[in-house]
Amino acid sequence: MKKIIKIIVDKLGMKVLSAQGQQAMADYIAVLENMLLNYEEKGDGIICLIFSRNRAIQLYALLNSYFKYVQHPCEVIIMYSADAGAQAASYEQLGTLVTAKGWPVKMVKEHNFREDLIRQLEQLQQKQVFFLVDDILFIRPMNLHDWKNINTKEYIPSIRLGKNIDYSYAHQHAQKVPNLHPAGHDLYTWKWADGEYDWKYPLSVDGNIFSRAEILALIKSIAFKAPNSLERELQRALPFFMQRKGITYGLPRIVNNPCNKVQDEIDNPSGDVSPEYLLQKWNDGFELDIDKYDDIKTNSVHQELDLIFKKRAQ
Repeated sequence: MKKIIKIIVDKLGMKVLSAQGQQAMADYIAVLENMLLNYEEKGDGIICLIFSRNRAIQLYALLNSYFKYVQHPCEVIIMYSADAGAQAASYEQLGTLVTAKGWPVKMVKEHNFREDLIRQLEQLQQKQVFFLVDDILFIRPMNLHDWKNINTKEYIPSIRLGKNIDYSYAHQHAQKVPNLHPAGHDLYTWKWADGEYDWKYPLSVDGNIFSRAEILALIKSIAFKAPNSLERELQRALPFFMQRKGITYGLPRIVNNPCNKVQDEIDNPSGDVSPEYLLQKWNDGFELDIDKYDDIKTNSVHQELDLIFKKRAQ
């Protein structure tokens, strides 16, 4: 524990605290450490939670790509919010399409994002969970069984990284690919602490895999209102997770296409495709042609891609 305390104190510049302040910080860190390192794991398997807002056409593309590429796909829970009127109607239509396809997908309309997320995680029985956001696409085959025996106390797996990821769109800066060590089955490991930008970001809600019990314990300890502030506040526990290793495929299985922005919590870089334009394309009977993104070459986990549409099968 003393080592972790020192890391956090040095990182946050807390050496200027009084003796009582340092003791209070140590007491808090001891509680947090106990919570995160001694959580009780139950159940088996893995589940996916997707966050979505006012982007039915992009969400539908994500679901199509997920069920196209993922072998042994797990159940998916979609937590969504939509403006009244046409946006809300687009999600109702999407729900009808999901039901018709027989996909194992549950759609949950948000009322209070934090409370709803905690409730969903508490009700689940699966051992592992990974989060996605609705502007993600799967671009290569992936077998979920690759991850079922991963020890998340030692590793935080990521399906968004790969040998080609040498640029950080979020930071608008080149990043060095860390030393990757073969782990079999096209998997590679590295130390999160040795990475830069995306390679040093284990607490991402874009395709990293966590112990459900652990991430639930952490989520209960922070305040947030939506997915962006959730991810931001998760970083409070970064020093704990930085002690672990990352594990990923040789090439990423997903890419995030930040063609637009539907939140105002954080001023992230993005394209300028309006949600209204995409809503009109949906209402005109179009969908994104996910086949056009097969094995697409990327060098960043976020990459603006041209939107290619086709008529949606009814």
